[in-house]
Amino acid sequence: MSLKLFGGTIQRFDDDSSSLTSSRGVLNKVPQAEYEKIVADVMDDIYQLIVDTIGPNGWTILVTEPYGASPVFPNKDGFRALLNVKYDNPLSHTFYQVLRDCSVRLNTIIGDATTSVIAYVVQLFKNLLEVRRIPSDFKIAPTSIRHILSFFSEVIKDMIKDNPTYIKSLDVESTDEAVREQTLAFLEKVAMVSSNYDADISKSLIGIYRDMGFDINMSIEPGLSEESVIERDTGFELVSGYVLPSMVTEQDGLRCSYDEPYYVMIDGALTGNDLHQFAVLAEHVCYSLKKPLVVIAESFTQEIINYFSMVRAGVETPSGMYRYPIVGILENSHGETFYSSRFLDIATILGATPLPTRNGKLIDFETMSKSSFMSRLGSSERFIASPHMSRFIGGRGSKEAIEGRIVEIEKEIRDKTLSESIHFQVRIANAKKRIAMLRGRMVSVKVGGQDFKSRQYFVLVWEDAFNAVRSAIQHGITLGGNFAIGHLLANRYDEIIERVYTKVKVNKIHVVFGNLENTIKQHLTNVLNAIGSAMYSPFGTVLFHAGFTQENASKLIDSLTGIEYGNLDESTGTPKRTLGLPFTTINIKTGENETLDTENLELVVPGNTDYEILDAAFAVCSNLLTSRSLMPMYFPSEEGGTRR
Repeated sequence: MSLKLFGGTIQRFDDDSSSLTSSRGVLNKVPQAEYEKIVADVMDDIYQLIVDTIGPNGWTILVTEPYGASPVFPNKDGFRALLNVKYDNPLSHTFYQVLRDCSVRLNTIIGDATTSVIAYVVQLFKNLLEVRRIPSDFKIAPTSIRHILSFFSEVIKDMIKDNPTYIKSLDVESTDEAVREQTLAFLEKVAMVSSNYDADISKSLIGIYRDMGFDINMSIEPGLSEESVIERDTGFELVSGYVLPSMVTEQDGLRCSYDEPYYVMIDGALTGNDLHQFAVLAEHVCYSLKKPLVVIAESFTQEIINYFSMVRAGVETPSGMYRYPIVGILENSHGETFYSSRFLDIATILGATPLPTRNGKLIDFETMSKSSFMSRLGSSERFIASPHMSRFIGGRGSKEAIEGRIVEIEKEIRDKTLSESIHFQVRIANAKKRIAMLRGRMVSVKVGGQDFKSRQYFVLVWEDAFNAVRSAIQHGITLGGNFAIGHLLANRYDEIIERVYTKVKVNKIHVVFGNLENTIKQHLTNVLNAIGSAMYSPFGTVLFHAGFTQENASKLIDSLTGIEYGNLDESTGTPKRTLGLPFTTINIKTGENETLDTENLELVVPGNTDYEILDAAFAVCSNLLTSRSLMPMYFPSEEGGTRR
């Protein structure tokens, strides 16, 4: 089986791939030997693709793009290379997607560890295969591995979480300036690690937190120039602009903006059927009260558009010509069902009560009084719109209603099911963005760069840094390199085994025939050693790229964790354990010991990094280790026969 690389695409060519055909016809089942070979090959491919990029001193990948502006360009980010992989073999591509989604999960949750988690998965999978081959009178049941890994994940997470030995919480509520600056300093180090040590992006990001506080969200997208543009307090965004150029109020000829506007929201189309009464009420707001009126509807008929055009051009009044300060916005310009989630968000933040429609007419609108109409309007401090974007700043909705809406969105996030990870995580990110906008703490970053390709790259770096900092604010910080788990295994190893064994007994999990205590604990010991030794596969690579020899890297890891991974116990074939050192690490630049509380510590990551890596890796390995074959789904085709 050969491997070829073409511009970020991995193609496998089977020289002697097994067939799914038999004398009984075609069977949609890949047998065990071929299944295991596909998994092993894909893991090896992906590992070899990203391993050289791991760590701040890693190598770059030269990516070819024959038809692009540059035929070849260097890429230091293994995650970006990973996202561009494609197998021509659909079965191989399926297992690539499993690894890709594992990496995407880490990128979204903690903004980092996207390549190290792949290195860990690959090594853990190999270690667990070896565990299954260890001679024993009673083999471990395959499905038990899933339960055991789940229990180890729960126990290790509980022992790390909220433990000041491993995680330093950040006081983001403090009003003390010194404490606040220390928190920002730690967050800047987190941003530096996740942004591949881009000092400019890290400082810009932390500057935003310094100005706006710690409870913010960001809209990050490519800009139009070399310089990045950061807009703070952008309010609630709607991807839809004004319907007529005559609604522009600013000298740039593109924007309209109003202070203290009113808003009327319509849960359907505004048509000529309601034009007369609408004109009366619009006159009351725009002329009598001299207030701007923003009209948000699903669509406007030509009669309404003509009315907008007329009143914007000017209406004859006793005091002369008067141009109505009125703006029409299409809420449903992007194909969403009306009364969408975004529409409800806007109504909540503005404090508006949408006017209902039926059969092309506003219900009870003809007899609506001016006072009743005014009671349904929303308001805000400021409104800004361009041809394709509207922003509502300082909405006057009640705090109770806004918090209630936020609770509803958070429940939507919890209730969603994970189908395709990338799309799922996009929905989660959009929901979090809506929550930030409801709280009025939204920042827009238009990322600069020399060309569009570089701007796209820096958008991804900004997103990584932001996700990592947001995770650190929520979960605290810890040392990079997964030292927490290594130190935990060295100092509380027996306690971990006992707690997992208790879970096995309480949940009545069948591990081996007879479920004898000594046999179960031996299997638990083997699995835990596999977990621990695999954890230092990515960090060993980081040290190697930093100039350590393989021998010195192994000695450093052994001394820090107390687990002699290079020294096997002959009786069990597993690593020997010694008493671990206090929780310290070594600065690879100076060679000096540093503790978690040392202000000069450089390698700082979000506090949930270690156990999120475990969760993601265990989920992948559980599925692969408890299966012996692969069955592609086939469906009847319209022409007869089958299609995949």
